[in-house]
Amino acid sequence: MFAPLIFILLFQLTHGQQLIYLNTLKGDNIENGINQTAPCSLFVSAQADADELLARIFVKTSDNLTMSLQDLKNAKEDENSGFLTPFSVTSTASLISNLTDEQLESLKGFIYVTSSEQANDKNFRVYDVDRFSIIETEHSGNYTLVFLSTNFETNPAHSSTISHWQQQNDSVVNIYRGIPGDRRRIYQWQLFSNPIVWDPQRGDSKM
Repeated sequence: MFAPLIFILLFQLTHGQQLIYLNTLKGDNIENGINQTAPCSLFVSAQADADELLARIFVKTSDNLTMSLQDLKNAKEDENSGFLTPFSVTSTASLISNLTDEQLESLKGFIYVTSSEQANDKNFRVYDVDRFSIIETEHSGNYTLVFLSTNFETNPAHSSTISHWQQQNDSVVNIYRGIPGDRRRIYQWQLFSNPIVWDPQRGDSKM
């Protein structure tokens, strides 16, 4: 029974979405491999980290694509939006930096690495909530909207505020915490739902 459990966990780690914390990277031009099956997309949230440091950390792919984390952090649809443009990886990829290990350990940001299913989903969108943004969907269908935050100045940290909410009468919205999976989140991860439906098995509202 033990071996199959290890296989399942490893499979999920290499084929599912993941977070790479910048303070875990090795510096001095050592390659830090991104253990993810292609295709996948990369997004950076690093609000508390200096652009001068992020400009010295690079994503490199085996098909010769290179981009700094500073550029990835600022890769937004426009300057007034938190909507991030994905860095698409269709081969193998790694992270490399000429910063020292001590400099990297001081960083607070992270890289969100999607699963292949999320990378291929046109209705999967990622936002860095570092500014006021109007977030809306243009077409009908199922959307997954991911909100990243590395803002430590809010109380509580990493928090944000929804100031206005509007949805169609026949639509359903669910909000979860944590990393979005490819399957529906279990109850413990759910924060909010509209509409709220009574769940007779639990004896309370089902969100």
